[in-house]
Amino acid sequence: MLLINRLVTIVCFLLIGMPSAVFSSINDPTKPIFSETSSERVITAPVIKETKVALLQSIFYGVKNKTAVINGKIVKEGESADDLLLKKIQQRHVILEYKKKTIKLYISKKIYIDKATGEISEE
Repeated sequence: MLLINRLVTIVCFLLIGMPSAVFSSINDPTKPIFSETSSERVITAPVIKETKVALLQSIFYGVKNKTAVINGKIVKEGESADDLLLKKIQQRHVILEYKKKTIKLYISKKIYIDKATGEISEE
């Protein structure tokens, strides 16, 4: 019984002392995002890019009717889905235009477009 009491005491001391060591490396979420340097404030907030997502979900490629589903919207050649102009529908991909840039988009392949620059990055 004495051994169990000592083990319980040791475990309690370890659990009480551990959080200070574990949590000392975690940043304080209530700390302001700016830092004071001399007499002016310098904002160190992260810059978040606005992106547009383009996902080709399916293609219906018939002799007369060709349609595609882009971001959940059914579109035909010449129509737009979320500011993405559908220029051409092929059997396995579509050709889109965004801010005068041509984009080749394949089925189930998601791409990200930077709204400011028009840069394209893939998933």
